[in-house]
Amino acid sequence: MIPVKDGFIELDIPIYYRMYGDGDETVVFLHGNGENWKCFKKQIEPFAEKYRVLLIDSRGHGQSGYDYKKKLSIDLMADDVYGVLQHLGLEQVYLVGFSDGGNIAMALVRKHPEVLKKLVLAGANMFPRGMKLTYHLMTIFSWLAVWLYGIFAAGRRKARRIMGLMVLEPKFKPADFAAADLPVLVMAGENDMIKTRHTFLIKQSFVNSRISIIKDSDHFIFYRQPEVVNSEIMKFFAED
Repeated sequence: MIPVKDGFIELDIPIYYRMYGDGDETVVFLHGNGENWKCFKKQIEPFAEKYRVLLIDSRGHGQSGYDYKKKLSIDLMADDVYGVLQHLGLEQVYLVGFSDGGNIAMALVRKHPEVLKKLVLAGANMFPRGMKLTYHLMTIFSWLAVWLYGIFAAGRRKARRIMGLMVLEPKFKPADFAAADLPVLVMAGENDMIKTRHTFLIKQSFVNSRISIIKDSDHFIFYRQPEVVNSEIMKFFAED
């Protein structure tokens, strides 16, 4: 599909976005670590039939800018999302966050819950050890390799900081969301890199929540099982 609008919103750095559809309500999609808006290609057309679809490249990802002088963090990226919504005049949006995008969404809940109507957290984690041990160790070793390489190659500093988000962040606690009463759908793949009990911990941290485990899928549920995932989310959005 051709976007109805795309371009950059100037915050302290330019943030790239694309918009599809012309529905009265908006669904915002936030991608994972090292990705960009394209990871939701199988969601754009189905959702744009009913909603306005907004895809955002996170800071340092895709076509969005990056500031080496600022510490990259989940909170800072949540501020970017809020800035984009404010610039576009959007409030009470449906938000779908995948992986680190889900973590950014949880940070947004803590800081600006008033802009959200419903929330989908897919493959998110509240702290790094929410990952299964094998994946957690692989992430640490990969980050250390990039960190060491970055000593000799300045151009790798951004990659080191982005990967560091999976090693050092997020740092949430269930109590952080005790006051959040918006409806939340927590999703994960049956064979996700996130521990199943950790996904249930996220679900238990939100008072008005439900859980959906997608069978025959790993972490990348939006690509592996798009029909199932799209249907689950649309049903959730349609409920009163």
